[in-house]
Amino acid sequence: MELAVKDLIDGTYKTINATAKAHEVARQTLGDRVHGIHRARCESYKDSRHLNETQENVINKWLVQNLSMATPLHPRDLCARAFKITGKLLGKNWHRKYLNRFP
Repeated sequence: MELAVKDLIDGTYKTINATAKAHEVARQTLGDRVHGIHRARCESYKDSRHLNETQENVINKWLVQNLSMATPLHPRDLCARAFKITGKLLGKNWHRKYLNRFP
């Protein structure tokens, strides 16, 4: 899909239909992506996360540091650390989703 959008913007193909047929992608989705209406899932999930990449890196470094010291961690410790960084209260299952993303 990304290659199709790039080819359309670069002018390799003149129309959305021609680009969609050449790359075997859905015409409507390609048109939406080009016009900024529809984004890839990985891009749209970034907006709904509580922490941005920098904040996640800070938490990950903190987790690695605690693991290297063999310090047992409780989910509330992780949530408290995230609260210190973001100032937002996170949901009761946030830690599970976070640890699933970063095993």
